Amino acid sequence: MTTTTRPSGAPVDHFKCYKARTAAALQRRSVLLVDAFGSKTTIVLKPDSFCNPVDKNGEGITDATAHLTCYRIRDASGQGRFVQHSLNLQNQFGSGSLVAVSPRVLCVPSEVDGVPSALNLDHFKCYRTATLTQFARRNVFLADQFESKNTTVLRPCTVCMPADKNGEGIQDPSTSLTCYRIQDVSGQPRFSPRSVTVHNQFGDTSLTALQARSLCVPSTAGSVAETFAASLRWLPSSDPGVAGYRVYARFLNAPYVSAQDAGLPVTAPDGTLRSVVTCLDKAADHAFAVTAYLRDGEESPFSNELGLPSPGCLDVGPGEKGQCTVAGKCDTLGDLALPPGGRDLRVTKFLLTHVGRRRLIVAKGSFATAGLLNPIRTGATIEVRAGDGRALYRATLQGWAFRSDRGHRTFRYVVPHGRAPPGARGIKRLRVKLKPGAADVGMKLLTLKWASPARSSRQIHLIWVIRFGAECARDLNLVCPVSLHRTVCA
Repeated sequence: MTTTTRPSGAPVDHFKCYKARTAAALQRRSVLLVDAFGSKTTIVLKPDSFCNPVDKNGEGITDATAHLTCYRIRDASGQGRFVQHSLNLQNQFGSGSLVAVSPRVLCVPSEVDGVPSALNLDHFKCYRTATLTQFARRNVFLADQFESKNTTVLRPCTVCMPADKNGEGIQDPSTSLTCYRIQDVSGQPRFSPRSVTVHNQFGDTSLTALQARSLCVPSTAGSVAETFAASLRWLPSSDPGVAGYRVYARFLNAPYVSAQDAGLPVTAPDGTLRSVVTCLDKAADHAFAVTAYLRDGEESPFSNELGLPSPGCLDVGPGEKGQCTVAGKCDTLGDLALPPGGRDLRVTKFLLTHVGRRRLIVAKGSFATAGLLNPIRTGATIEVRAGDGRALYRATLQGWAFRSDRGHRTFRYVVPHGRAPPGARGIKRLRVKLKPGAADVGMKLLTLKWASPARSSRQIHLIWVIRFGAECARDLNLVCPVSLHRTVCA
C-alpha cells in the first residue's frame, strides 16, 4: 500500500472508522462550525471513533499519516434546531439520495503515535442520515494499519460535510465523506482492540479502538433545491383549552425534527383548520402530522400521519390551484368508520396485563392488503380506543425506526438501548410480516393505565387501529372480560 503524504489538492483518502473510548476525562470546549448547512456554535464532548486511511480494493492510500479523530457534539443552547436537508450523492458506489437528520460528530485531522503529518485534510461535521434510495450491499477488501479484511458494506449511516472551525477555512469544499456501516465477511479473525495516542488541535489523547464501525468514502454532495408548498387541513380539537397547533413535516424515511407553529387558524366554512408548509423538497416523499398544545405548553400526541408522494398533490382544495391539500380527521368517532379500501383487522391475540401502574399489551392480528406495505416509507400509527371511540392510547413510529430483511418481507421495530424515538410512547416491539395479499402484525407495548372504558355488565369493549400510511386496518369490537390482573380480549 502507498504511504506518501497527501499533496494539497490531491484526492481525499477512504477512511475505516473504529468505535473508540478513552479512560481520560476530557475538557468540553465550544467551537464555531460553518458548513454547507449553516453556522452553529457547537459543544465538543468525548471521543466517539478513530479513523485510519484505508486501501480499498488495492487502490492505494494517498497519505497514510493523516487520520481522523471524531468527537461527539451538540449544539450550544439558544440556537435554532437543525433543519433536515436532502442530498444527492455521487461516489465510487454510485449515486443516491439521503437525508441529513441531525448532527452527530466532529472529525478532526490527527497525527498518531508521534508520526508527523502535514494534515492536509479538512475538519468534517458528520450527520446521522436516512436513505431515500435503496443501497445494494457489496463486498470490498480493506487494508489499513490495524488489519486487512474482506468486508461487507451494508448501508449509509452518516454524511460528513467539510467544516470551517473557528475561521480556519476549508481546503476542499467540494469533497464530503459518506460513511457506510460495515461488517467482516464471516470466517475471518475477530478484531483485537488497539491502543493509539492521537495528537490534534484539542491536544494529546490515548484511545482504544474497539471494533470496526464504518467505511467513509469520498463523495460529491449536492443539495436538492427544487421545492413546493403543501396546504394541510384538519378538524379542530374538541378541547376548549387548546391554545394552538403545531404542524410536523418529515421525509418518509426520517424522523420529525422540528415543527411549524400554526397558532390558532381561522375555522373554514367546512369546519376545518388550515396551514401551509413551505420549502418541501420536490424530489422526496413527505409525511405530516399535527399536534395541539395548551397554554401551559403541554402538547398532545401526534395525529394520524398522512403521506404525500413526490412531487404531486393528494387533493386540490377549492381556490387553491397548484397547492397540495391533505385532509384528515383526528381523534373523532367518525374517523373509525371503515373507508373505501379500509381493512378489517382479524385479531388472534389481545392480552392486557396490569404491571404496577402501567398496562402491558401483547397483540397479534392480520389483515388483507391491496399491495406491498413498506413501514420504512410510511411509518406506523397504533391506536387503542374505547368502544365509544374515545382515544385511550396512540403512538406513532416513524419509518426510519424500522429494519427489514433483505427481501423487504419482514419489518421490525425494537426499542433501542438509548432514547426511544419521539412518539413511540411505550412500544417495545412491532413486527410486520408480509404474505401474498395479506400482512401479519404483532406488537408489545407498556403504557400508563388509562381511564376505565365503559363496561357492559362484566365486559369492556375496545377498538384496535393500526395505520401504515394510506393502509388502515381495525377491529371495532374487541370484547374483553373484566379481570383484576389479566384480560384476554376476543
